[in-house]
Parts: sequence; C-alpha cells; structure tokens
Amino acid sequence: MIKIILSLILSFSLLQCCSSKEVLSYLCKVDGKKAKEEKYQNIEKNLSRAINLFVVDNDLYLDYNFKKIYNKYKEMKSNYLKLKVIDRLSAVQGFDNGVVHNENFEDNDHHMSTLEVRTTGQGPNTNFYSSDNFVPFDDNIHKNINQSITDQAFLIGIAALDKKNINEFIENFLTKGRCQGGDKYGKVISERNFNGVHIILESEPEWFVGKGQVNSFAYTVYYTKVTDKIYEKSLYY
Repeated sequence: MIKIILSLILSFSLLQCCSSKEVLSYLCKVDGKKAKEEKYQNIEKNLSRAINLFVVDNDLYLDYNFKKIYNKYKEMKSNYLKLKVIDRLSAVQGFDNGVVHNENFEDNDHHMSTLEVRTTGQGPNTNFYSSDNFVPFDDNIHKNINQSITDQAFLIGIAALDKKNINEFIENFLTKGRCQGGDKYGKVISERNFNGVHIILESEPEWFVGKGQVNSFAYTVYYTKVTDKIYEKSLYY
C-alpha cells in the first residue's frame, strides 16, 4: 500500500518546494553518518524477514473482537485513521475489502494511517495487527508518530502506554534511522514490549533524511503478543 501512495505523493510534491533537510538533524552530530541503505551480500541476499512467520513460529497471536474494535473506532471519529478488518461488513458498516466506513476521514496523502487486522491462516484466533502510516516530515514528526501508535493501541485494546517509554522508543527509532542508516537488508527497525504487546517500528533509511521532494515520512508498525524474541534478528530463506 505504501508504494502505491508514494507514487501519488511524488506526483503532488513535484509542484512544491521542500525544505525538510534540517528535520531530525538534531539527533546526530554534525559529522555524523547520513542514513543510507546497505546492499545485500552473498548468501544474505536470500534471507529476509517475514512478520507472518515470526508471529506463527513464536505463537504471538493477539485477541481480536470485531464488535469491540468496531465500536471503539466509531467512537474515535478519527480524520486520518482507517480500520481494515477480516470480517464481512454490511453496506452500513463498510466496504467489501474490509475497510470500515468513517465519515470523518479526510484524504491527506501526507498524514494517514491504515490499521489492519491480520490473519496468519493458522485457524481461528491466530491474528495480529499491522499498520501502514504516513506523517508529515516536519518538526512534529515525533508527536504524530506517537499519536498514531497511541490511537492504534487504543483500538487494539492495549492498556495506556507509558508516556516516557513510548517517547523514548520513538526517539530511538528516529535516531537509529537518521544517524545509523539501514541494515544490510535495507530496513530500520526498533521494537519493544509494552503492556503485554510487542510493538515493532519499521521503515527504510531514505525516509529519515527526506525522500527526494516528498514531504512525508513512511513507516510500518506491527503489533504482536509480548515476547523476548527479536523480529529484527529473525531471518528466513
């Protein structure tokens, strides 16, 4: 989904002047490294991460109750967040693709999220959650990422996130991407346990320095059951 939206953003952004070079620059030393993507090497190019396998192999399923999440979503009245479920929806509830109807939603390619209930195909109650997100690449990037995770956690049913921990988590993610760049698989990943849930942040290194003239920051969030397993180090052929 992110790739599709990116093409739309690029078309729109060519008409604009972008001055986002200084965003996140405070995180690194003046002579610090710029975010870059390292290339695959030898046998490692045949390895990759797979969130579905990570969840299945470690039994990291989360509860899912359509009625609860649907009612919370309607209560939220979000203007930027879409919800996609696995249930068959009525015409009143939503659309054939599982997206719940939201009359408050406003199309904004620079600031939008889609939270999706994911199924692993292992039978009933073997679900987890993921979201594709765009926020403006500006001085409010930390605040907007925080808001998206907080809203999504509310829908999933996660207890209120500790403000200090979630802020530190996001800051570490932004610092890692901006100052260290991507790993050999072209990704920037941070993960941490919160209130019984394992939250994973993932993006690509070029988003941390401003991707061309695009004035947005794209990232994915995965939500699984709490675990001491590390998604970043879980590689599959």
